[in-house]
Amino acid sequence: MATISKATIKAGKHGGKKRYCFILVTIFVILVGLYNFFINEPGGILKDVEQSVTGGNSATTTRPQAGVATTSDNVAHAGANDGNDAAPVDGIDSNDPFYPKDVDSKQLQYIFHHTPSDRAGKEAHVILDMMMGHAYAFHQRKLYGGSCGGGNDVGRDPERALLKAIGLDHVLKFACPGEIKNKLRQKEVPSKTYQKDGARSLTPEYLDLLKSVMRYPERTDNQYTIAVHIRRGKIVPCRKPFLEYDPYLPNKHYQLLIDKYMKPNAKVVIYSQDPSHESLDEFRDKGYELYISEDLAEVWKSVLNADVFIMSRSDFSFVPALLTKAKVVYTPFWEKAQRGWEVVGKEVMEESKAEFERLSAACPKDSKLSKLRRKIGHHNH
Repeated sequence: MATISKATIKAGKHGGKKRYCFILVTIFVILVGLYNFFINEPGGILKDVEQSVTGGNSATTTRPQAGVATTSDNVAHAGANDGNDAAPVDGIDSNDPFYPKDVDSKQLQYIFHHTPSDRAGKEAHVILDMMMGHAYAFHQRKLYGGSCGGGNDVGRDPERALLKAIGLDHVLKFACPGEIKNKLRQKEVPSKTYQKDGARSLTPEYLDLLKSVMRYPERTDNQYTIAVHIRRGKIVPCRKPFLEYDPYLPNKHYQLLIDKYMKPNAKVVIYSQDPSHESLDEFRDKGYELYISEDLAEVWKSVLNADVFIMSRSDFSFVPALLTKAKVVYTPFWEKAQRGWEVVGKEVMEESKAEFERLSAACPKDSKLSKLRRKIGHHNH
């Protein structure tokens, strides 16, 4: 039989003590972890149960976060649709008309989208894209986080100036995930998702809410005013149509509409840009106020304060037309008319078409427009 030395027995005793100590330490760590998880953590399970039972109003519930209204009215706005009051969320105004009041605050989510890469001359297109992203969040019962992505949100001072001019800089923002400090979920939505319905997502319900939070510029006089936007610059009658519409509208088209809505002692303010295929001096000769390449923000402010707004075929006309309280005169193009707009009638369209044909007849024979029209025929306005 093998013999066991005293050294071996002594080593065994020490090993047993070490294993015993290790087991005790392990049990202690597990108990501390369970205590933190179920009881001590702010979002612990037992605290969730406690809040669901007490409605979050007991003396033992967590304190409201700083800066958040705690009146019963505001708590009701943030409540879940099962009748229980949800805890307010830091940094969110539950009285905001775009706040999804029927959604439990624990289910709220921020929606972000990518800023278009368009730069100079496309400011209105960028803002229209932001409106569609904002409308998508509204229809999905989400919160709008902002327009972000790929550095395209950098150097957007012209867009910010326009947003400030129409009083929406506090609603439509350039922001990215991570810039919002509360703990709500955040999600980036691809353009093909929120642009799926195009401007149709800007429903009357949505636009009414947007107008309710706008800070409209103050009007300085009560004179009946007709504001006109004439799109020119690179837009000429020798270019090919866009989505079956000719972007160029002749001077005669605008004059016919001004005549229709004219009143005694009316003020007519026309905004356009250089160069213009047709001279705009004829409008100045009639006593109209003519502003060429005016500050974009001032143009939109004027449109918002006008009594009548005569649009061109452009996003730069379309965006303020969505928001103005003026009577909007709409010439059909790729962006569809909104509720309440007055669509230009057949008689004016026929005269405008004849004038366009006269102007385009002088286009060089080798122009893209001439080749296209010879191939497929002229697209109707």
